Amino acid sequence: MIKQVYAVRDGKACIYHAPFTVLNEAVAVRMVHNAVNADDQGELSFNASDFDLYHLGEFDDESGKLDVFEAPKHVVHCAHLKDE
Repeated sequence: MIKQVYAVRDGKACIYHAPFTVLNEAVAVRMVHNAVNADDQGELSFNASDFDLYHLGEFDDESGKLDVFEAPKHVVHCAHLKDE
């Protein structure tokens, strides 16, 4: 199955966090939305404006082939996912 590869970028540290795979963009956004709005006051929830979600490419879990884009594609600024 082809899965999509995403990563959250920390704008203050200028690094990407470890990539993760999901079925599609909606699932990736939901995962990050949940982290941004978590009650534990974790890094994403406390400093959402410092982070952005990027789509990096695709991973075929049957063949092991990883195809990455020439440049990461911006999906959403994490602060926009913060519930009011």
